[in-house]
Amino acid sequence: YHCSPAGGHGHGHYTNYATYDLLDASEAVVAEGGKLGFCLIDSSCDVGIPSYVSCDFQGLSAGCSDLYDVSLGCQYIEVTGLPDGEYTLRITVDPLGEITESNETNNAALFAVTLGDGSSEPDEALAGTSVQLATRSAGGTKLRLKAEPDAAIALPAPGHAPTDGGATLEVSDAAAPGSTLSLSLPAERWEGLGRPAGTAGYRFRGGKHDACKSARLDGDGLRARCQGTGLALPVGGALDVVFTSGDAKRYCARFGGTERRNDAKRLRRVDAASAACPEPAP
Repeated sequence: YHCSPAGGHGHGHYTNYATYDLLDASEAVVAEGGKLGFCLIDSSCDVGIPSYVSCDFQGLSAGCSDLYDVSLGCQYIEVTGLPDGEYTLRITVDPLGEITESNETNNAALFAVTLGDGSSEPDEALAGTSVQLATRSAGGTKLRLKAEPDAAIALPAPGHAPTDGGATLEVSDAAAPGSTLSLSLPAERWEGLGRPAGTAGYRFRGGKHDACKSARLDGDGLRARCQGTGLALPVGGALDVVFTSGDAKRYCARFGGTERRNDAKRLRRVDAASAACPEPAP
């Protein structure tokens, strides 16, 4: 056991809980790391009911898994200096065979890993649940947006969260190039949800001078209430929505679904199918 390895937080950690190996294309180990375990419990279960739910009485039930969040220390591989490219991460639990098990052959798992410059992440397609645009008497356009995923979506990786780099929201008329409502949601107005912060999503609370009054990005999709200029009503084509977190992670919807109203004062569309993000402008 190793005492207080991550910031001196006052308890012992099991040193050889797991080893991490990063393999290159030839399956050679190019970097190594590990995980110092402290609390092993049933974080989630595919089958059955959790039996171990407290660090005071630890264990892991069949069909259950233990989750150590990325924010916790002592579980990493140092990859600084390695060239960009495709790698394989091999995680081996109980590598020294110190824990008695009925089956010792299933203690390793392999995962594909891509090392790059971290400037972008895969896009996420959202279904166009509902969008409303209204012309304001004082000028500009008021937006109410709700877009939900057909399946689970990935939240932004660390460094690309809206709490780090803010976010932008663009709503464009596909039939009128240049007719776009562009909105900025600054980082200081965002807060991370869940424990640790950000694991359950992000919430935006706008101030008096912010274009958006509220927004939320989580496992249920994207919601926003904003107002700005640049998009004229009525809308001639589909509405493309692109929400970008930290200049890296894009969430997109295309509202070409059922149209309830589209005139110079108001537009409402609902039930649009999930759509991929448009190609970035050159």
